[in-house]
Amino acid sequence: MKPTPASPHLVMCAATWSMIGFPSPRREWSLDRKLTAIKAAGFDGVCAYITPELKASADQLGLRLMSGFDARSVAEALPRLRAQRDLGVRFINIQLLNHDTPPAQAARVAVQLIRESRTLGLCVHIETHRDTSTETPEKFDEIARGYRWATGELLPVTWDHSHFASRNT
Repeated sequence: MKPTPASPHLVMCAATWSMIGFPSPRREWSLDRKLTAIKAAGFDGVCAYITPELKASADQLGLRLMSGFDARSVAEALPRLRAQRDLGVRFINIQLLNHDTPPAQAARVAVQLIRESRTLGLCVHIETHRDTSTETPEKFDEIARGYRWATGELLPVTWDHSHFASRNT
């Protein structure tokens, strides 16, 4: 069945950070060359903190935009959320707080951050990521339960299983 505009479909985005120093630190590709390679590889979009320069190049290539950044507080994140929205971004991946943030506090911040992002017309997702409040499955689970208790909803998540800390027992 061919997807219609209203039907859900998977949008594959490549992250510009994966091309830092490529093909070598002394001969790193320009942003335009990186985006051209992303398009040529068949990706639908690009994931990065979107700048006017990146947006202009992505628009020329027909690449969709997804953003992401660290958020140490709601107050710090709000201007960045507005800036990304104003550049046409809708989906934003957030790496939430620090590894030593208590999960109950992280859940409260996630509730506030997602509530504020929705008033801006954005879809914010919390990433499972090392050195953040979600760095282990146990911490993430507690944050997700706190979010659900406060909102009645599942926590919007970007699952990055490569970042979960693990230990041998």
